Amino acid sequence: MSRDDFVMLRCNYPLKDESGKRACGKDLTEAWATSCSHIFCPDHAREWFREHDSCPVCTDADGKGTKVRMIRVGSKDASLGPESLLIGRIPSDMKKAMSTSVQFWMDQKYAEFWQNQQREQDLRDALKRLVSAGRRKIAEAETKQAMLAQGRDELAHQVRAAKQELVARQEEVQRVDARRVQVRRAYEDMLSKAAGVTPRRQASPAISLRPPSPGEVGRRSAHHGLRSAIGLRSRGASPVGASVGLGRGGSPGGASVGLGRGPS
Repeated sequence: MSRDDFVMLRCNYPLKDESGKRACGKDLTEAWATSCSHIFCPDHAREWFREHDSCPVCTDADGKGTKVRMIRVGSKDASLGPESLLIGRIPSDMKKAMSTSVQFWMDQKYAEFWQNQQREQDLRDALKRLVSAGRRKIAEAETKQAMLAQGRDELAHQVRAAKQELVARQEEVQRVDARRVQVRRAYEDMLSKAAGVTPRRQASPAISLRPPSPGEVGRRSAHHGLRSAIGLRSRGASPVGASVGLGRGGSPGGASVGLGRGPS
């Protein structure tokens, strides 16, 4: 702020805003001063004092105030300087006028300083509210972030548990399938032993090219004779010396096959 800005008097008319503490602040070269040490620009002075006889600064919220006296200060005539204001006055009047003028100026600057302090305090309070609200929102965001992280970790744990359970179920299915294959082969072996033949594994289609042993030839002949006997009996013919017996309940476990010479 320059020296001229500092010494300049400004309009005290209160403006209507949210705080109710802001003044017009217009720089004054011509103004109206009141007996309560307030000064106003010509526009606001005409606007207010046309309908009121009290000071707009000193008037309370109910519109009540003390009647004040007004004086016009400054001049629109550029040829008249400030040194002409006290020409022709006696020293006591000049001293009184100077004392009154200096006191008026000091009161104005004190009021201006107080208003600036109030505005700065309002700004500091607003800044504190903003900082407090910002910290509160940051704390809320951090809490939400922690909750999301906890939920993410819990979800990852559930996914890992589900994968482990899936692997365990797959292994169990493989064990059950292997057990089923074993039971099926055991059952085929039991049937083959009952019939006296070697079981044929459908899962092993490999063909052996080695010549059959005498034991295999005998088992194949017996199996062929059993099939022939069953086929003849189904047609009502009985082979010579052939007899087929089934165990109790038709179980192949008690099956017996006998071949011999029939009567001539």
